[in-house]
Amino acid sequence: VELVNQLRDAIPRGTPMVAVLMHGGVVTLPPVWDQFDAVLDSFYPGIYGGQALGEALFGKINPSGKLPVTVYESDHQLPGHIQHQDPYPSDEVPYSMGLTYKYFTGEPFLPF
Repeated sequence: VELVNQLRDAIPRGTPMVAVLMHGGVVTLPPVWDQFDAVLDSFYPGIYGGQALGEALFGKINPSGKLPVTVYESDHQLPGHIQHQDPYPSDEVPYSMGLTYKYFTGEPFLPF
């Protein structure tokens, strides 16, 4: 949060600030959500991710705004068992149990 505030103070007033997220797991945004004019989430961008991000940021393509995952209000909404869960579990308990929109019973930060 402190870094985002320093960035906001360093840029000229009225200059849009865009957050570009690159991650492979759960992400929470509420602490800094209101500080950005836009958020572009690239998840696993792949080999051409840099080119795709550049084209999206400079208006050559429209990233279309689809949200294929659950965005949580905070990490406290995640089930405790995932910290110790085998990523290659048996068929009895799927790894995503309690994590995805299919199993999550709480209120997500960004609803579908």
